[in-house]
Amino acid sequence: MATQDKQPTGPQIPLQPLRTLTDSIFALAMMLMLVFFPLPESTDATQPELYDFLLQELFPSVLIFAVTFLTLAAYWISHRRLSCYLWRTDQNYLWLTILYLLFVVLIAYSGALAMAFPSYWLTNGLLSLNMMLIGVAAYLGWIYATHNRRLVDPDLTPAVVLAEKKQLLIEPLTALGAAMVALINPVLWTPAFVVLLLIGNFTIKGRLGPGGGE
Repeated sequence: MATQDKQPTGPQIPLQPLRTLTDSIFALAMMLMLVFFPLPESTDATQPELYDFLLQELFPSVLIFAVTFLTLAAYWISHRRLSCYLWRTDQNYLWLTILYLLFVVLIAYSGALAMAFPSYWLTNGLLSLNMMLIGVAAYLGWIYATHNRRLVDPDLTPAVVLAEKKQLLIEPLTALGAAMVALINPVLWTPAFVVLLLIGNFTIKGRLGPGGGE
């Protein structure tokens, strides 16, 4: 193929430091959310007050934490999978990855806001927006890397490229859908996110063949 004759010019940037940075930032974002779990206002709370705290404050926060944590895990798995296609990187891709990681770090704060105010649409909406931005940044990075097989195997098939694009859309579209459902009632954000995520995975991934195509 003609594309196989193309050789990267300029200094070669190793991939491993980028992967290490990405893994570290994902781990940091996941751990930071633990800091924001609500605690009872008083250590002298009575048993009924403690039950009230557990049901009305802690339980919704745990659900939002679990959804956010698992979404970050899904993005990390996706990033690790896509990085296996990369043969090299360049400065533009590094900056796209930095943008991606910026939104990953920010989710610790947007998730903390949603955990502190789970019954407010604004906080759930900000968390959805943050999740969408992570997905959009990942999508842009994949488009950049695969355009004219810039950073990937020249023999990577269009079917695989398209299949990965579709999978990258699952989490952002899920976050958008959950935010729209939460307009009806903010408490519905968490169950809506889980249901839509399952539907997205079964719908999109179920259509992909063993080779990554339709």
